[in-house]
Amino acid sequence: MMYPSYRVGADVNAQRGRPLVQAATFGHVELCRLLLDVTPPLEVAAMDESLVAACRKGFAEVVEVLLCGGARAEAGLSVALSEAMAADSAAAVKLLIRVGGGSMIGVVSLIPDP
Repeated sequence: MMYPSYRVGADVNAQRGRPLVQAATFGHVELCRLLLDVTPPLEVAAMDESLVAACRKGFAEVVEVLLCGGARAEAGLSVALSEAMAADSAAAVKLLIRVGGGSMIGVVSLIPDP
């Protein structure tokens, strides 16, 4: 989804990507999409931190948006995966394993559907 140009122009990398991290932390799916759609691209560290934050809260839909937007599941896979498991979010765990944990694919069958 493209947003009108009047909404684009803020520095999305301000404060090392804090806008995306905050949106992910509070489960704001549409805001995450908006921030991922703007240019310039977000810094990799902000993407990774946002992914971990969404996993920590168990926001599977935000996790999916971030992974589709370029977040690297393998970059912080053990942290993101641990956080998703601690949040008891089977959906987020499955997403992380499918996207970045090829060697852990067998684990998916052990996780019940939400």
